[in-house]
Amino acid sequence: MKKRLIALSLVVALAALVIVPVAISKGHAKGKNKFQLNGVVVSITAATDTTPGAIVVKVKSGTWTVKKFRGQERTFLVSTTAKMIDATVDPAVPATLDLFVAGAKVHLGGTIARGATPEDPATWVLTATKLILQKLPAPVPVVTP
Repeated sequence: MKKRLIALSLVVALAALVIVPVAISKGHAKGKNKFQLNGVVVSITAATDTTPGAIVVKVKSGTWTVKKFRGQERTFLVSTTAKMIDATVDPAVPATLDLFVAGAKVHLGGTIARGATPEDPATWVLTATKLILQKLPAPVPVVTP
């Protein structure tokens, strides 16, 4: 019984020695090419037949992958299959990009495609695959003379 346990431990240790270097050499750690962030919408560009929609967001907080963008305005391409949710009304009802107005608080999730120089965040292509409208901006009061 003791010999079987030692043999099993040896097999597990050898498997770990083989699997770990292979996983590291792939260069794709879990979540390395994904992001989640909170921010405020600056502007929206609607999708056309030739270009995907885009949203410019001032990043407030987020995962470590977008930590370097805090306080900056970044442009995010909106995937054609992006899931959009309007949490201000009913999260079950799908939203559209035109609901994301300037000044609205949003939560974005998506993927990062690093450019020719992976170390330079300016060359990264950020694609939003999930957009959640969290809070609309306060309405501007109408002043009557």
